[in-house]
Amino acid sequence: MAKLDQLAKCALKDMEYTLNREMPKFKNAKKSYKIIACGGDHSVGGMGRKAKTYDIPLNKVHDVDVYIDMCEHFNDYAMMATMCKSVKSKFATEVVYKHLGAQDLVQDIFEDKWDYRTQWCWVEFPEVA
Repeated sequence: MAKLDQLAKCALKDMEYTLNREMPKFKNAKKSYKIIACGGDHSVGGMGRKAKTYDIPLNKVHDVDVYIDMCEHFNDYAMMATMCKSVKSKFATEVVYKHLGAQDLVQDIFEDKWDYRTQWCWVEFPEVA
């Protein structure tokens, strides 16, 4: 149980850092940037032959970037936690709730439940000052 608690604490630290990082200043920003489904239901080979994309307005770029990073933290944690014995942990529960809470960042962008079961990556991202 100690290993799972330690793993969950580390994941929580990563998630807290990601949630609290400041929005970067962008140079020569465009009106929107693009993300593409790179795994899961809306990716190529998922539910169709063409990967789904979204145009992300500049004012939502930071939120979407935080969401993508939060999903990566959760996926890394989940893969490593499967090697530990399954024991309920206060910290493991917090990791799950942080991951679920991050979904609020993209609720006005995503259209259906399958978007949340998809892994996303940036096609283009604004240049950071």
